[in-house]
Amino acid sequence: MADEDREETVTEPLLGHHREKKDLQRLLENSASHEKDAPTSEAIVSRSHTNSMRTYWWRWVVLGVFSLNLGMNNLQWIAFGSIANVVTCYYGISNFWVNSLSMVYMLVYILCFVLSALSLDRLGLRTTIIIASCLNALGAALRVAGTGRHYFWLLLSGQTVSALTQALMWGAPSLLSSVWFPPSERATATAFAGAISPQFGILVGFGLGPLLVHSELTPQVCGNDTTKTTDPESYPFFGQWEDDIYSGLFYFLLGQAVFSVVFIAVTFIAFPNAPPTPPSISRQLLEESSSVQLKTLRSSLFGFLKNRYFLVYLVTAAINMGASGAIISVANEIILPYFPGHEKDIAYMGIAGQVASIISMLVIGRLLDWTKAFYAINVSLYVVSALSLAWFSAAVQFQKHFIMLYFSFSIK
Repeated sequence: MADEDREETVTEPLLGHHREKKDLQRLLENSASHEKDAPTSEAIVSRSHTNSMRTYWWRWVVLGVFSLNLGMNNLQWIAFGSIANVVTCYYGISNFWVNSLSMVYMLVYILCFVLSALSLDRLGLRTTIIIASCLNALGAALRVAGTGRHYFWLLLSGQTVSALTQALMWGAPSLLSSVWFPPSERATATAFAGAISPQFGILVGFGLGPLLVHSELTPQVCGNDTTKTTDPESYPFFGQWEDDIYSGLFYFLLGQAVFSVVFIAVTFIAFPNAPPTPPSISRQLLEESSSVQLKTLRSSLFGFLKNRYFLVYLVTAAINMGASGAIISVANEIILPYFPGHEKDIAYMGIAGQVASIISMLVIGRLLDWTKAFYAINVSLYVVSALSLAWFSAAVQFQKHFIMLYFSFSIK
């Protein structure tokens, strides 16, 4: 691939190289004190200078393939969030079980997030993503099999399998950006792989649901309130309504399964494990030097848990992401009781929100690359998020004009 790829020389600022070399020299010297036969830091840095640091245009293809897989996984996560009222009526289940289709992702990730680190460390980036892509397709196929009214358990099983994909993939964006991208592009690459692509998947899933899985008879059969408990089969239009919903749900889930299978082939063909040459001095030293040993997962976790700054960031990020994810997952259930008949409007509102999120993340990624002002940017984001969620809650509670929900939901 090195002969065929169009290469472009990485021009990194001299000051950035100087700082990077100093940090690496310190790391190497500390490690060398424990290994008598380890090469000196000066020798390693000198050797790295003789090699040309290059990046390859194929890195953008790799980033795109990864983003397609993670975006599809998030599409499957949120696919039922905007049609919760239809799903509860169609399967004859409570809101708890509809919400379980989303919550299972969080539960599986908490239980299995260690798998991602172990798989990336032992199997490599390429193998891990291929396995994740296969699990995503398997989960999508099970969801298609669960389209019938009496096969909700297959639908939930498919969501659980797809959740394993999320557990494997969420640890990969930072490694992918380190392996394929120079330091000047890493924040942007990480933001695109780990934040923008999931938002795009949510956009498609949240928007397509009400447009494909709908029937003009839904208000008569199910009512507008998602807490309605009357047996829908008692309505004379139920048979026609059931056919409409089954058809829409089947094609909605089938499309996801087909694309998931296509993504397996694309991943297998177009996703190498690493470029022929590393994109930076730091990456080259990590790959070449036998004296630089990565910490074990266990020691790394204990090290993070002892760092109070990391713990503060962990808690604040969890609250912010948890609140945002919860609003998206149950938006249908929150809004419809106050604004009945607005199913499609909720879909459009979700699309507007995700478009705003994608644009803001692109801007934030570039700002982080240019300024490195992580603290200031994070605090600003948390303030905006808190104010928008308060605005959204007030707009729903006091039943203000629906346009207020659009704005507050878009900037949450």
